[in-house]
Amino acid sequence: MLAATFAVPRPDGAPSLGFVRPEPRTRVHLLDVAWQKQLMDPPEASLDAAPVQVRAPWIGLDGTIGYAANSKGDLYAFSLSTGEPLFLHRGMGSFGRGFGQHRNHLIVGLNSDVVAIDAYSGRVAWRLPVGGELGTEMSVTGTVGLVNIRPSSFVAVDLVEGELLWRAKRPRSEAITVRGEAPPTIDRARGLAYLGYGDGSLTAVDLAAGRTRWVANLGKKGELFTDVDAAPLLVSGGRILLAASYNGGLYGLEPDTGKVVYKNERALQIVGMTRVAGREGIIVATAGTHEALGLDPSTGAIRWRFRLKNGVPTAPADMGEGRVVFGVSSGPLVVLDAATGRPLQTLNPGSGILNKPAVRNRDLLVYTAKGRLIALRRRDGVPTPP
Repeated sequence: MLAATFAVPRPDGAPSLGFVRPEPRTRVHLLDVAWQKQLMDPPEASLDAAPVQVRAPWIGLDGTIGYAANSKGDLYAFSLSTGEPLFLHRGMGSFGRGFGQHRNHLIVGLNSDVVAIDAYSGRVAWRLPVGGELGTEMSVTGTVGLVNIRPSSFVAVDLVEGELLWRAKRPRSEAITVRGEAPPTIDRARGLAYLGYGDGSLTAVDLAAGRTRWVANLGKKGELFTDVDAAPLLVSGGRILLAASYNGGLYGLEPDTGKVVYKNERALQIVGMTRVAGREGIIVATAGTHEALGLDPSTGAIRWRFRLKNGVPTAPADMGEGRVVFGVSSGPLVVLDAATGRPLQTLNPGSGILNKPAVRNRDLLVYTAKGRLIALRRRDGVPTPP
């Protein structure tokens, strides 16, 4: 079940300083496979499929149920502890890329609607037409959910009443994009939401009404792949908003104004970022350059790089205890030490992983390109090698 992943210097001869090489002594046994389920036959997608073709799994807020939807529109729920099927509803429609949850309702995209589904029975509670497919993970604050609607808008939804509160929209990107949008980020302290678009812009909108406060253009105009794909992060005690454009690099912005504090044009093609519990002063990003990056949130400097031999990584997820996990489109599930970028464990799922693993408490869910749902459980008390 184990597979190796290697960090190597760039083939173009660029300096390799900061690249991390795996060493056998740093490997530890952190994750065990709890159970596996085949949800699609034939397979979901080829290994070079776009991430939108395979839906991300979800672990319920109570940490007891795992959910996944396949491209046939079938919704599955399993006991995380045993893998026992809890319900299956077939042919519900075309699911969007991400799940969310409010109390006992799963919030999903179905065709061009946002839909609330009872988390324990799978029955539809309400349905709201929004005019497009749900494109990313959603964000929930209180009774409001922020949802990305492909190709270039976001909506705020009252999750109790199932009503549309507001819509924010930008012109659709005329250039080719990678993912084309970022999951929304909520700033409760300022009453703002930060929205990333395919045209390379990042906007701050009023959370209550959706009015635009400021717009920052992060992408290189006139070139391909301007899109903002990674959810922005508030870092340095909320003083800096960290955001990235695929072709424009990494930015540190003032959250109130959008003014640029710093920029790092070497941190390109970022597709996801995460904070790491137990590792202050480090942000881990993954990039289409076949690597993961350790970033200093106060300056944007790259502290380490972990390079993959093949494939593109998914967005990373925080595993706790100073570790991050991500999948690879044509490779393994990878666990890194966030402080150093050293690989701690790699597991080969038998096919590529195109979307971010779901993590809650000690449990992980991975849905592969070949339609296999894999549940893993973290071992507690395993120290990170020095």
